[in-house]
Amino acid sequence: MSRRDSLAIKIFTISIAVLVMLWLLSQVVSTLRTTMAGFAISFLLTIVVMAVLWWVTPRVERSARQFWRLLALAWTVNLAGNIAWSMYSVLVSEALPIFTWIDGFYLLRYFLVGWALWRYPRHWDVARWGLLAVVTVIAAGIVWQGLFSPVLGSFEQPVLYFLGGALYPILDATLLYAALLSWITMGAHSGKVPLGLFVIALLGYGIANWINFIVRSHSLAASNEASFIGASFFWLLSDVLTGFAALWAGSKFNAWGEVEDAVNG
Repeated sequence: MSRRDSLAIKIFTISIAVLVMLWLLSQVVSTLRTTMAGFAISFLLTIVVMAVLWWVTPRVERSARQFWRLLALAWTVNLAGNIAWSMYSVLVSEALPIFTWIDGFYLLRYFLVGWALWRYPRHWDVARWGLLAVVTVIAAGIVWQGLFSPVLGSFEQPVLYFLGGALYPILDATLLYAALLSWITMGAHSGKVPLGLFVIALLGYGIANWINFIVRSHSLAASNEASFIGASFFWLLSDVLTGFAALWAGSKFNAWGEVEDAVNG
């Protein structure tokens, strides 16, 4: 690892740590100003993590580069969705409808993360696709019976509500299972630790969406409040763990990847 790369890792690590501490500090004092500061810090953290993912992509072993490239693209799309959501909130000054064109950014993120997991560490076989389908159906059943069905009569457009709220926890469960399978089947490999951190990051992201969904099932107006209480913490945790996973992959490349690339030619 070059000195420049080592310095970059230190800068990224310190930046993430400082932003996390500032976010935690902003939550201690509950005022409108600190709430907005917390939102801005979360936004900056997403940008930093996105930068880390793009930076680390050419610095890992060849077999993992497409995985990290797709994750970098997924975080870029997610950031674009956050920007679109923020602009809508500022310009329109009203609650965002339950399912809009902005959801397209976040659904594309799920697709890109799923694509990354499908190809890394190896392509899925038919059996894994079957297990993934079973997990998706089970998750859909749990969400429908446990969360969606009890409040079905409370909404004028239940289909849109399902797409805008319940769909995300289902997709989270599917991605989490896919990531866990990839981690289990990886074996002793340099990517074991970073992929394990990413599994936990997906779990945090899923918990955040579950919290957000439960709150929105009672009141759409309460969703913003929930984002700054419980859900925002787990969204933040997901970003942090993903950033550290990428930094771990980049820092350990000289111990594993250079040898692997030399052997593979």
